[in-house]
Amino acid sequence: MSPGEVFIELPLREDLTQQHGYLHAAIVDSACGYAAHSLMPVDAAVLTVEYNVNFLKPIATMLATMMAVSQRETSG
Repeated sequence: MSPGEVFIELPLREDLTQQHGYLHAAIVDSACGYAAHSLMPVDAAVLTVEYNVNFLKPIATMLATMMAVSQRETSG
């Protein structure tokens, strides 16, 4: 991966699911934050103000692995 990009792979576990048994979407926020942070000075902090995601299908099987890929398009 290059600066501004991140790949997170997360094997599903029951303790990572929300009340309906689906994987919690926080991994998306983490991927975006780490991609942004990879472009910042070492002592900088990153905070998500807003993001938009369209989910295609919930992940509800414990045999799955969630992968989140994030790539910065703009800064500022």
